[in-house]
Amino acid sequence: MEGTMRGTWNTTRIAPAAGLVLFLAATAGADLINVTRSDLTVYAGGQLSTGSGISVSGSLAAGGAIWIDSDSTISGNVYGGGLIQTDQDVSVSGRIVSAGDVWIDKNSTVGAIDAGGTVSFGSPVTTGAIRATGNVSISSNSQIDGSVQSAARVTLASRAHVYGNVVYGTTYSKNSKAVVDGTTHKGGAAAPDTWTTDTMVTTTLGSAGAYHWYSGNSTTSLTGGDYGRLDFGSGATLYLTQAGTYNFQSLSLGSNVRIVASADVGQIVINIRDAFSAVDGLNFSRIGSNAVTVKAGGNVEIGDDGQIAATLFSFGQNFNVGSGTVIEGSVYAAHNLWLASNVQVLGSIPAEGTQQQIPEPATLALLMMGGAAILLRRRAVA
Repeated sequence: MEGTMRGTWNTTRIAPAAGLVLFLAATAGADLINVTRSDLTVYAGGQLSTGSGISVSGSLAAGGAIWIDSDSTISGNVYGGGLIQTDQDVSVSGRIVSAGDVWIDKNSTVGAIDAGGTVSFGSPVTTGAIRATGNVSISSNSQIDGSVQSAARVTLASRAHVYGNVVYGTTYSKNSKAVVDGTTHKGGAAAPDTWTTDTMVTTTLGSAGAYHWYSGNSTTSLTGGDYGRLDFGSGATLYLTQAGTYNFQSLSLGSNVRIVASADVGQIVINIRDAFSAVDGLNFSRIGSNAVTVKAGGNVEIGDDGQIAATLFSFGQNFNVGSGTVIEGSVYAAHNLWLASNVQVLGSIPAEGTQQQIPEPATLALLMMGGAAILLRRRAVA
């Protein structure tokens, strides 16, 4: 499995605030976005870092800094409590809302950007409107499908194109080959939107109990109830045969272990007091259950190439997901989260006690219109 919390940070990492994750802009007129947990497919209360080629079918948020590696796709918004930084060839269908600086590397596409710090790009980048309290630097050949508003300096490099207005707070400079379709003028302080969500708080999960070893290639069936420290050898199979709550002290799975949530109806909740770990090739499937939720009070370590039909919570310090793993539900970490290369988080399984969030038709229409506008701009310049 790849190392823990990788990524290159250009500035000091930002620790999350205790209690309510709340980031307020210093300027008036901004909207405060209340992000509920069920609106998010991926959440980390601390820092969030990824390998290359990840895919998130929804929105992503972190209380601290965010690093998204190359060739990754986020099919929603990105909310950050600190620096948000991407590598090249990253696509964010929605917008980025950050309490800090935003850095987007070359050949990337973003719906729009609201930053409580500076905004800067590799060359080229395509995005919608930009609002920032700090400097905004538009790199060469980049396209802004909207207006640029900054409380500080705005700089446009060669062949940069702003399809809206430019409003700057201190100074403005434009290369002679850059284009601004709208007006350019000095204005008041910019007012980027901010966001808030409540932190993950939990009581003691699971149950204490004796150690049990299940040998490799064995088959075990459990009903809801209290169990201790369970350890399954490679190739073992575990059937969860009824809806209800399964309490463990710890759960350790060898390679290629199979878990089958086989209840026809109802929810299955797995509470683990301490750590949850699985070596490569975990196959966690469900049969007929409308929700499967795994909650671990300690660290979570998922190996490479897993297939997990559940929504996962970790209240430990670190939650690590190995490369090539597909999670059909959502991923929520109270602290730090690492998603290795080619991880997919689909967000299609609701958590315990919630309903799956389906975007409203108006929201879907706006996302489609935004994507179409960017494609049209690209074709016009090609």
